Amino acid sequence: MHPRWPMPTLPPSPTTYAALFRHYLDICGAPSRDLVAALAPFAPDATSRAETARLGSRKADFAAQVTRPHMNLARLLDAVGRGRPWDKTPLPLLIQGIPRLRPRYYSISSSSLEHPRRISVTAVVEARPVSGRLFHGLATNYLLALKQATDGRATYRVAGPRNKLQGKVPVHIRQSSFRLPADLLCPVIMVGPGTGVAPFRAFIRERMALRLPGA
Repeated sequence: MHPRWPMPTLPPSPTTYAALFRHYLDICGAPSRDLVAALAPFAPDATSRAETARLGSRKADFAAQVTRPHMNLARLLDAVGRGRPWDKTPLPLLIQGIPRLRPRYYSISSSSLEHPRRISVTAVVEARPVSGRLFHGLATNYLLALKQATDGRATYRVAGPRNKLQGKVPVHIRQSSFRLPADLLCPVIMVGPGTGVAPFRAFIRERMALRLPGA
């Protein structure tokens, strides 16, 4: 089974610019080439218009200057426009061009036999240096912020739009076919299929729970 954060939800209507860009649009992800090309006519000057059009039309240049350095849209526009405002950019173009936040999937690392009403995940809080700055993972840093909020060290607004997530975590659990064999005597070789160690921790805890007296 796999929980996922955050749940994909439709923005409330009516909403605010702040709620839309803070909670629903993936503003920290890399922009698409199509969006960059569409923004070229709204650049603050001729030089930045030409630079934006070049990045939007040349796949190799875009990969080297945007994708690999993990440039988000704000950093890209600031660099190409040399700090000048892009104040003629139509808001609908940004809303249509920036993708919505997508759910992040994690393998459950606990056993329902051991804890029938509680689940756990095993994840690394992502924060690695990229191009002279720290690149933060989205969902893992959100989970860290939740913990910091409970400890009174809140570093991020985790209550969500209109405080609808106050004291809540948006989680969905889906079924998975990745499970232990039904025969308890069947030996298991645990080789990571791209999932990390999380499901194998769950397998070990499951086997331990099955070995307990009365299980």
